[in-house]
Amino acid sequence: MDGIMICMVVDELKKTLLGFNINKIYQPQNDEIIMNINKKKLLISANPTAARINLTNKTKDNPQNAPMFCMTLRKHIQNARIINISQPNFERIINFEIENVNEFGDSSFYKLIVEIMGKHSNIILTDGKGTIINAIKHVTHSVSSVRQILMHLKYELPPCNNKLNPLEISSEEFYDLIKNLEPKQSLYKLLNGISPTIAQEICYLAGNDKQKFCNVFIELQQKIINNKYDCQIIFDENDKPIILSAIDLKKYDGYKKIKFLSASEAVEAFYAQKSKINLIHQKTSDLRKIISNNISRCQKKIKLQMKALEQTKTQDEQKLFGELIMANIYQIKPASEIFVAQNYYDNTQTEIKLDKNLTAIENAQAYFKKYNRLKRIQIAVSEQLKSSQASLNYLETVLQNLNLCENENDIDEIRNELYQQKILHKKNQSKQTKKTSYLHFVSSDGFDIYIGKNNTQNDFLTLKFAHSNDLWLHTKNIPGSHVIIKTEKKEITQKTLYEAANLCAFHSKACNSSNVAVDYTQKKFVKKPPGAKPGMVIYNNYKTVYVTPDKNLIEKLKKDD
Repeated sequence: MDGIMICMVVDELKKTLLGFNINKIYQPQNDEIIMNINKKKLLISANPTAARINLTNKTKDNPQNAPMFCMTLRKHIQNARIINISQPNFERIINFEIENVNEFGDSSFYKLIVEIMGKHSNIILTDGKGTIINAIKHVTHSVSSVRQILMHLKYELPPCNNKLNPLEISSEEFYDLIKNLEPKQSLYKLLNGISPTIAQEICYLAGNDKQKFCNVFIELQQKIINNKYDCQIIFDENDKPIILSAIDLKKYDGYKKIKFLSASEAVEAFYAQKSKINLIHQKTSDLRKIISNNISRCQKKIKLQMKALEQTKTQDEQKLFGELIMANIYQIKPASEIFVAQNYYDNTQTEIKLDKNLTAIENAQAYFKKYNRLKRIQIAVSEQLKSSQASLNYLETVLQNLNLCENENDIDEIRNELYQQKILHKKNQSKQTKKTSYLHFVSSDGFDIYIGKNNTQNDFLTLKFAHSNDLWLHTKNIPGSHVIIKTEKKEITQKTLYEAANLCAFHSKACNSSNVAVDYTQKKFVKKPPGAKPGMVIYNNYKTVYVTPDKNLIEKLKKDD
């Protein structure tokens, strides 16, 4: 949340909360408070990685034992009236000026100060004279020698290093400011509230022309002064929210953007998705590490097995040498070390090394013995290699499935699956959870399409849910989800097939690739070999279609169950 986003939030809060009383205050987290005002909930968070302020519709638990800071707020400002909301000097700070009137009609004035500054974020209550009553985070001299936040101290603004308010400088002043400096750095080092992202946007629009740079900045300044915002969230190629902005960022044209009329709705959506992604990442980090370690071991094993298999390629040669010795046994002189024989397969001369201490028959038997040993090794290693490759495919599929997790139940299903496969120890086993639903989409022509989020769901969809004439899809030789098109005894359209193949490619390891091969066949041609790992099947009578995953198409097909 940069200065522009804070400015938009302040404008919204003024229209919604100004003049109303604070009805209720509670503190659901150590660094977060919620206040009920004008039938609205105002969330204020000083979380180091998700500091924010916004109106919210979400309900959070109200702890039975209120923390000390919450008790302080209730004592001084509960039932008090908000008389002003401001953003000092375009800083990432919001001041709530509050008036409380006692039963005798006497007024007391307070200021609730919200500092949105990353790891230095804080929520501070002062009296009318600016003396700190309490703060959600106390900052001692050992933490900061520059600025302490402690009870009874005078509140001071964070040091701004003589930065200027970008809304209060003229075009001429701005040009003088940047004419001898590199524009991008001068913006966020000399002006309050201008983030590197906004500085990059201005540079992108202006190029190297400093006069144009000045014009672009003044145009932005006027938009902020006149409250003309274009609030949006920008997503990366993996659909992860990367930027929250109060203005349209032309530099990110081509990226997925979702626009909002309300600043609070944008802030709520941005941090909700970030929180969900962070939670999933945190909850799956141990599984990713275990699976990645198993994949690494599996790859090393496969490398050794392939090397051993390569060494067995001489077995046919050993057999030939034995046969040629037996065919020419009477021509071989005792104590010979080399014998040149006519190869009756290709009519060439073949040189054969002999052990002079062995008879011709014994030399032949030695070659046959080596041939039989290499053949046994080849058969054993081939089976081991097949098993190792199946394990590697399975592990890569599970790793891909972790990317599809949407909640803790999804993670627990995979955790329990890994326990069943003895990849996790018993102490890592998750408690039994309710089954989660697979992904459901509807094609443009009205066909239901189902996708498994893990191997347990893949097996269920393919082996139990799908009927024999339903269509089954999977990326060719690439880890991914099983996809089922329910035919309902109707002929599947080419458009539906293309859309399902697109979904199949998107929910695979090839989600960021182009021209992905997707195999499809009727479910009756898909079988699970005895003893195969979860999600592993074989199939025949298939055809292949090539698609490039299209996220916009996938969003349109999503079915909310």
